[in-house]
Amino acid sequence: MNDIYVRIEPPEEIKIKVQTDERKTQTKQVTPKEEGFSVTPDAGFLLERVDVGAVPWVRPQGTLPITKNGPVNVEQYAEADVQIPPPVLQQRTATPTEQQQTIEPQEGFDALSAVTVKAIPTQYIVPTGTKRISADGTYDVTAFAAAQVNTAPEKGFIFGGWDANGYPTTFKTVGLTRIENYAMENWGSNTVSTNQFFSRLSRYEFNEGLTYIGNNCLRNNKLIEELIIPSTCPMVSNGFGGCTNLKRVVVKSYVQTFPQGMCGDNSNLEEFICESDFGEFVWPRFPNTMKLYDLSRVTHVPRVYLGSAEKDLGGAEGCIVKVPMALLEAFQTAAVWKDTTWLTFIGV
Repeated sequence: MNDIYVRIEPPEEIKIKVQTDERKTQTKQVTPKEEGFSVTPDAGFLLERVDVGAVPWVRPQGTLPITKNGPVNVEQYAEADVQIPPPVLQQRTATPTEQQQTIEPQEGFDALSAVTVKAIPTQYIVPTGTKRISADGTYDVTAFAAAQVNTAPEKGFIFGGWDANGYPTTFKTVGLTRIENYAMENWGSNTVSTNQFFSRLSRYEFNEGLTYIGNNCLRNNKLIEELIIPSTCPMVSNGFGGCTNLKRVVVKSYVQTFPQGMCGDNSNLEEFICESDFGEFVWPRFPNTMKLYDLSRVTHVPRVYLGSAEKDLGGAEGCIVKVPMALLEAFQTAAVWKDTTWLTFIGV
């Protein structure tokens, strides 16, 4: 713009002089910004033109769906919709070994959902304890740290039937021809048998070849529950009385007459097994706890008597008497047997 100056010279005349200043013009180049701004010329210039450059950025808009883990460029989007699927899980099994194992997911799986550990194989069980071997044969000693081999003596006795605590439950004679009087009397109450090692002896088996069992050899033995008498040894009177825990007697020898008091005072006896023929019972004094008489090898109906009088056998209600099938009717009709209503005869 030009400045105008006015001079007034009175009074004759008025002269007006107009002077115009010429200024340079300028073109400005600007880059758009997200916020507004003003464009002005530099000092001494008039703004002739403004050149506006291209917009250097894009306003974010829209939504970017994200479906997997990892970095994602979201500059051009107004928001992101994260839709990551659940991880692919795997179940695995493992067998214990002596070395430590690291169980990881296999290729194609993101993580483990479970690890099933199988039972410890027998080869990895830590062996403990001692396996006692007292007879020939093959033994499984996998779980034991040691084996103690006790070769059976030519004469004497051996222990067997070891329980979980390592104590024997079986007493078995070897190579003996005689067992003397009172040999094992009162076991269970004296200092020998109350020793913890002997305290579980419940099964007594006398060896074949034994020909003599002494009087009272087992009398009042409180440990014995089962007694096995070999085929070579005759019965003796009063050999086993007072054995209050005795429940089972097995007789393999032929006996013409079962002696008086053979099983007297055995208040818990339940089974009498005779594996040979025999002649007669004499005052047997079997208790009323009896559940089984096995007489299946006899060849005739034996007499049961007290002195000269016939006598019945004791037994619990429903006590079974096994007899040869050929003698079943004879047992059922014999006078001394048929009146024992608590006995049930079975032919075998």
